[in-house]
Amino acid sequence: FGVWMERAFGLQLSALGMASILIGLSELGGEGLVGGITDRLGKERAVRAGLVINSLAALALPFLSGNLAAALAGLAVFYLTFEFSLVSSLPLMTEVLPLARATMMATYIGSLSLGRGLMDLLGPALFDQSTRLALLPGSEAGSQILASVVVTALFNGLAIWALSRLVRSAAALA
Repeated sequence: FGVWMERAFGLQLSALGMASILIGLSELGGEGLVGGITDRLGKERAVRAGLVINSLAALALPFLSGNLAAALAGLAVFYLTFEFSLVSSLPLMTEVLPLARATMMATYIGSLSLGRGLMDLLGPALFDQSTRLALLPGSEAGSQILASVVVTALFNGLAIWALSRLVRSAAALA
């Protein structure tokens, strides 16, 4: 989101550093919320709620590109709910294959790392190419962030679908 912040708001390196601190604190907050909320809500409901709120935060970002404070708040919610969903999913994954728990967790963490690595490679290209899509006429930065948001919302939707399948499969085995 650094390139978007730079293009949409003209932020310089020091201001982007401050935005990165906010994002880091948001991620830390999301991790901290897991201990207090996930056990009360239940693992499945916590992951689902985190993904839904994360998708809503992502979908709001293009509309927040006209106001720096609103955009920073939107990014804070996005990263907080991302970390909350991710960390809440860890105990859920330990229950998927109880007889092969270590293998399952290694595969899950490896898949997360692979996905993040691939998007680190593909994300900038998607962001740069999205100007050509003209999703939001007259707003280059808005078009670029909208393309990223659409991808995020699609993958979150896929995750919610997979979570539903996982829970149904686990219930059938029980």
